[in-house]
Amino acid sequence: MMTPPPSRWKVVERGRRLEVIDLRAGADERRLAKPPAARGSAPVTKTSLTGLRKISFDGSSELTTHRLYDDHGPRTVQLDPASARIAGIAAAATVLAATALIVTAIFWPAILLILPVLAQDKPRAAIRRPVTAWLDDRARQAG
Repeated sequence: MMTPPPSRWKVVERGRRLEVIDLRAGADERRLAKPPAARGSAPVTKTSLTGLRKISFDGSSELTTHRLYDDHGPRTVQLDPASARIAGIAAAATVLAATALIVTAIFWPAILLILPVLAQDKPRAAIRRPVTAWLDDRARQAG
């Protein structure tokens, strides 16, 4: 049986951190591993797919917009509870419309001809304009 060659890497712990040492490198290269999270620290919360993130218990939220549907995006707009509900409903309606388009395309592929039309600048601008105006109004109301 053959014995495996010696490992190229050596892992040591120094000061509650793991250091990886490359034994084949000419210089003493050390790569530090990520430090462990402190106990009791809050986990990092990522924004949802919609960019809507609750900031208080009353339903107030922050919306991080995207250039796809906001002319002034990306920006963060604070929304009151009613506006946050409207934004959530709009996101759900968009997902529902996309799902309906996919299901319809299975049975009637010609419906996909609408996609190149929606990809043009003028129809997209016509959709973006009222959304941007609504977001600008919410930004003015927030402060």
